[in-house]
Amino acid sequence: MSAAFALSGLTAAVLLPSTALAIQPPDQLRGRGDLVLRSPSTKLPRADAAGDWLSALPGARGQALGRLQTELGGDALTRFDRDTGVLDTLIPNGFTVADASRSPAAAEAFARSFLARHLDLLAPGASASDFVQVSDVVHGGVRSIGFVQTHQGKAVIGGQISFAFKADRLVAVRSLALPTITTKSAGAAIDAAQAVAAARRWIADDFAAASLTSTRAEVSAVEGPMILPLLSGTGGGFGKLDYREVLAVDVRMDGGRDRLPGHWLVWVDARSGEVLARRSLIRWAELKFDVWQRSPVLGNRVQLPAKHLGLSIGGQPGATDAQGQFTVPGPGTNVDIGLEGAFARIFNDAGTVSSLSMPFDPGTSFTWDLSAADETDAQLNAYVHTQLVKDYVRLIDPDFEVPLTQTTVTVNIADICNAFADQDTLNFFSAGGGCENSALISDVIFHEYGHVVHTLGLIPGVGVFDGAISEGVSDYLSATMVNDPRVGVGFFFDQEPIRDLDPQGFEWHWPEDKGEVHDEGRIIGGTLWDLRQLLIAKYGAVEGVRESDHIWLSSIRRATDMPSMYVEALIANDDNGNLQDGTPDFCEINQAFAAHGLYTPPPGSSELTATKMQDGSLELILTVDDQVAACGNGDPAGLIRWRLRGDFGGPETPTASVAMVVNGPDSLRGVIPAPPEYRVIQYQVDSDFGNGAVVTRPFNIADPWYEHFASPVDEIWCTDFEGGNAGNWSLAGWEVGSPQGGSGDPSQAWSGTGVAGIALGSAG
Repeated sequence: MSAAFALSGLTAAVLLPSTALAIQPPDQLRGRGDLVLRSPSTKLPRADAAGDWLSALPGARGQALGRLQTELGGDALTRFDRDTGVLDTLIPNGFTVADASRSPAAAEAFARSFLARHLDLLAPGASASDFVQVSDVVHGGVRSIGFVQTHQGKAVIGGQISFAFKADRLVAVRSLALPTITTKSAGAAIDAAQAVAAARRWIADDFAAASLTSTRAEVSAVEGPMILPLLSGTGGGFGKLDYREVLAVDVRMDGGRDRLPGHWLVWVDARSGEVLARRSLIRWAELKFDVWQRSPVLGNRVQLPAKHLGLSIGGQPGATDAQGQFTVPGPGTNVDIGLEGAFARIFNDAGTVSSLSMPFDPGTSFTWDLSAADETDAQLNAYVHTQLVKDYVRLIDPDFEVPLTQTTVTVNIADICNAFADQDTLNFFSAGGGCENSALISDVIFHEYGHVVHTLGLIPGVGVFDGAISEGVSDYLSATMVNDPRVGVGFFFDQEPIRDLDPQGFEWHWPEDKGEVHDEGRIIGGTLWDLRQLLIAKYGAVEGVRESDHIWLSSIRRATDMPSMYVEALIANDDNGNLQDGTPDFCEINQAFAAHGLYTPPPGSSELTATKMQDGSLELILTVDDQVAACGNGDPAGLIRWRLRGDFGGPETPTASVAMVVNGPDSLRGVIPAPPEYRVIQYQVDSDFGNGAVVTRPFNIADPWYEHFASPVDEIWCTDFEGGNAGNWSLAGWEVGSPQGGSGDPSQAWSGTGVAGIALGSAG
């Protein structure tokens, strides 16, 4: 005999047009990034995600690249990181690894041997034993194997290499390894207590008006020493790669009258005691609000099953099933009901958790309604919607284990206009200040659980946490669940959303909209929403959403930064283990990612040539390969923007435009008029080969213009570094000679054998 039990909750199903409002971090974090470095003259390697697709290298590295290409059968795409010189992305052309999809042993053996053979490209200066395998996960048909980097037994922060296999093929290799690690050994090491004191002092000084009593850290929880890589530089740029031994301190800060609680990981120099960097571990969704208040627009109340809820049935432990049903032994059986289940447990920061005790008869259906007060309603709503979002994620991948844990959900926290996630906990604030109780907004609950999925779902040694990605992909989860790109409608007691992933008339774009993580997250959130819409148009609502959600979950577990989401989306969508022959939804992925600046055509997929004509004009011809051209279902179009380069430090010169014309089935042509003599032309090219994906060239954040000098040039003087200091120039501290590879310097010349540098023979 059974009975049914349901909780009355709220859903956000308002589908009204609106404009976007910005979401901001808490006041204490406003203007600060997710990661903060103590010194402004340092940054982490790869902070700008810069890399170059290269098919040839000079010297010994060129020979190493040749050996790799020979092993893979040629035509592998190779991208090299600008900060470290490491081969950071490798995409073979259909390279078979026998049994790699079926056999963990076969895949792991290949990964280890491949890594050992190609360390000089993937991790220069390291040994194979420096890499420790930490994962072998099959998800969405992709086997991901992750290795983390160590040096002399110490973990290297951020250092890792991953392999992706699909359909018994090597799909991709991604390396975030750090090259040629050397650390200074002089000086006495500090102890854990000193590291804790330094870390707490930094947090207290920055956030708690120097009040140490507001901060907490356990000496026993200090980890390390480990190695933190830093790029140092001043003024013109960052160039020198430095490695510091550090201790990692977990610091928490209590909330106060003028601040919210905080949680950081702080890295302290293990020898000097200097604090070097910190990363916030709390995922916030704090909101700015409008003073104009209106009634809540959260839609009708609905009755939803109280799934997997713990009960006491006639004094014996029991639970509801996935339909909210449970067995009662007979009429009048007393049932005690709380708000703790297998997958969620509610805590009420404002008092006791609601409970109920009543008799049930077989066949009884009862709805528990606590809507008379927000504080009680928030408890039921948080339980229902936490269970809903967990069920939704499990439907995407039934083998994904993160939703199977019990999530701690705290409601009615004594603060306003906020909600946050910390590991597997969700935390929601009370109403006030123009904001609704955040536990009553299903969008906010879904968003916060998105942080849990991302943080706990990362594959070790493969994915890397990125705050902006986490914000954007959490928005996508909320939007796809309610089928509305406007996240958080009703939070401000009106129809305005917190954030809009599909704003009218423009798109959030990389890298122009980079910045604070909540704002930057709109780039990838909008990309994924656009991809969802394209796949719905292609397959219909059910299949389109299913594939889009699959790409979402698979890619966020493997991504290392926002640009890497493109390759991870292709890997998730691939059906044969070879990205170079395209994927089933290659065109839609390219279109969505290009609209947000996250698509960079790989080498060979397009070519832009510039030819000076007899009359001095410059002819530009852009061609694409058959795969890109096949994505077009409209007329190709191109636009050239050009200008004369202005004087150094002077105003920019006016920009003119030239429309490109079709020059063949896969080609566009345009001509820039002849410039005045001895002037430099600067130009950019926008192209759309009929699929709506507008791509801007060049792909260079630092220098976004091509340049062409239109007049003859005369060589004034030329030398190299092969004959020492030819001409007896005054070097002012510089040397000319053979590179020694000390302190992160290159170990070989780009060409020849000589270089110019400072302290070539020193490791300092």
